[in-house]
Amino acid sequence: MVTQLPYQWRSSLTDGAFGQKLYNGYTIRNTGVLCELKREANSDNSSWKSSLALKDAITGKNLWIWDDFYDNKLIRTLNDDIVVIDNKIWVHDLMADYCIDATKGSTIWKYQRVFPAYSEACNIEEDFYFIANGLIAHKEGKIADSFFKYISNGSDYTELGHPPYDEKYAYHNGLGYYLGSLKDIYAFRRDNINYMVVSYVEMGPRIGPTQQPSNSSFLGLFNLSDNVWEYDRIPVSFEGEFGTLSLKPIVNEDNIFLTSGNFVLCFDLFTGKKKWHRRLTSAWTGPVDMILADHKLLVNMADATLYCLNSIDGSKRWTQKSSSLASDLYHQNGIIYWIPLGNLRAVDLETGKLLWNLDTIEREAVKSHKSEWHGFVTGIPGKNGEKGKIFATSDHYLYCFEAIR
Repeated sequence: MVTQLPYQWRSSLTDGAFGQKLYNGYTIRNTGVLCELKREANSDNSSWKSSLALKDAITGKNLWIWDDFYDNKLIRTLNDDIVVIDNKIWVHDLMADYCIDATKGSTIWKYQRVFPAYSEACNIEEDFYFIANGLIAHKEGKIADSFFKYISNGSDYTELGHPPYDEKYAYHNGLGYYLGSLKDIYAFRRDNINYMVVSYVEMGPRIGPTQQPSNSSFLGLFNLSDNVWEYDRIPVSFEGEFGTLSLKPIVNEDNIFLTSGNFVLCFDLFTGKKKWHRRLTSAWTGPVDMILADHKLLVNMADATLYCLNSIDGSKRWTQKSSSLASDLYHQNGIIYWIPLGNLRAVDLETGKLLWNLDTIEREAVKSHKSEWHGFVTGIPGKNGEKGKIFATSDHYLYCFEAIR
């Protein structure tokens, strides 16, 4: 196991501000790495200015810097809230959306909403979809998430629909009459028809000896082309269990992979029939991230464990120590890379053997802040049998390493 490794280059992300907002890495045309820059922080690091930069994958130098954010700042943590399509980068923030030219680093369009969108976004080519509380629901004093679509030039949006929430157990939470929520949606095209996988929760019955309120989670498939539900209330959570919102659904062939609490589940894409489910742990916990790689489902859970499952039947392959505070997972050439609580780690996909466990290589402090691995891991595969590159962020730098394979 490697605990220290020389880097090929490192590139600054800050003039002293502390921390990152990108936890999922993005490369552009295999030539650049997208990063957030933080500058002009105040003494307690509670205020700063944000920019996006494209770093050259060979040298680490800035190819461009873009700083056309409203109020000079990214407001919320970005995981799956960036879409790279052709020569465009779509950035979905809490109160605004931005479309950036990936070559020039210039603004194509930007739009500031009058309402927040807390949940993550998705796309089909240049059709951009996001989640927010329904506009009609808001007028009626209800909290009931809907899914929206931007028109092509970003000048406006339209509310497409919402799940068929059951109001039986709805209640007033102090802000409104709560019906249900969405977190992650996934859109795709099959046989020239556009679809959206919708995982949602609503209030369920009271459970247990103390009659605690519960959530029930469901799965739906919405036909975006015909504006109809193919199915809309497939149960995901189990009776007596507290249902939670799934991570972003993974669609592979005719399978949908979802999470709910400490469960991972697989459903048939077009019928909604459940194929298998697996309880990963008896602990009361939830998922941090999930990816599919070579018919293996990798799930990082908040019980500080990384689980590897066979995606065909859900059987466990191996487990590895992790952390509830971690970057998203990244797969490249049979290796899983991620940052769990300050360490850069890599495990073999087939065996689960720990190959890297890199402690911070920044021994100096920057403005009295000790810097640790924090943010994202991504990479660029090698060509013609050569090893690729791995890029990882600390609180202050982007690093480039030679990949394991």
